Amino acid sequence: MNEAAYRAAESALWESVGVAPSERTIRLATTGTDVRIQEVGSGPTALLLHGSPSSGSGWAHLAPHLHGRHTVMVDLPGTGLSEPLRSGVDVADYFRQLVVDCLDVLGVERALVIGSSSGGSLALRAAAEHPSRISGLVLMGTPGMLEELGTPFAERLMLLPGIGSLLGRLRPGTKTQLKMWRSIGHGASLDEGRLETTYLEWWGALLEHTDSLRNDMAAMGMLRGRLGSYAPEHLVGPSERSRISAPTLLVWGENETFADRNVADALVTSIPNAEMRLVKGGGHLPWIDAPGEVAAMIEELVAV
Repeated sequence: MNEAAYRAAESALWESVGVAPSERTIRLATTGTDVRIQEVGSGPTALLLHGSPSSGSGWAHLAPHLHGRHTVMVDLPGTGLSEPLRSGVDVADYFRQLVVDCLDVLGVERALVIGSSSGGSLALRAAAEHPSRISGLVLMGTPGMLEELGTPFAERLMLLPGIGSLLGRLRPGTKTQLKMWRSIGHGASLDEGRLETTYLEWWGALLEHTDSLRNDMAAMGMLRGRLGSYAPEHLVGPSERSRISAPTLLVWGENETFADRNVADALVTSIPNAEMRLVKGGGHLPWIDAPGEVAAMIEELVAV
């Protein structure tokens, strides 16, 4: 890891959005993992959980728009500047307890939880397992490990023994990175400049100068069931989602590529107090395409 190089790109990203978050390291009680959090603002807490490969700074576009909130962005284990999960950790316990472990350290009884992609899976499980701790739930794009999706083809490859570790050692160049952004529905934002240079350079630095991708691949190995698939017990299905009592918002990009609208509709239908909002021209990470619009959607949810 080249922490100095990564921090330089991260600082440039935060400066570009006019925010200077504070940071500290907290320990997750369930796994004993030290993770970095970044914090902005004051007021009711919003806990933000990113997807893969990313880190807490992936929320830099959204954080300035969450006015009147104590916004906490976690570098999930193994990403950004956080320790990876140790081998032998009970990953099911980690899934169930991550959010509560964070809230306990923060001294917060209830929080709005916002999750993207694989972070959305963590948020779903927390809302189902610990309803008294979740004041509201926001899912950005398709959550990871939905029962309806099983194991998508690309993730099957990553779960094959040896393939994931090989992929984790790759350092994709700039052209490949741009193709990756287009492949998840953000071509319009690239063409129109909403995915600006500082964000792209930060993400490139995350891949180049931290072990985030390698650690993400190793964590996926902990979820392996039969050859090339997730173990069924790690998938979040309708029966589990039916236990969620918090007001829930699914923010769905018009150009989402991880699942179609049928999956989105099934997800919303399975959660008792859920609704979906569409971001025109948005991709898998819809707050990047329209941060102010998405923040307004969130504030409408929590005002209910």
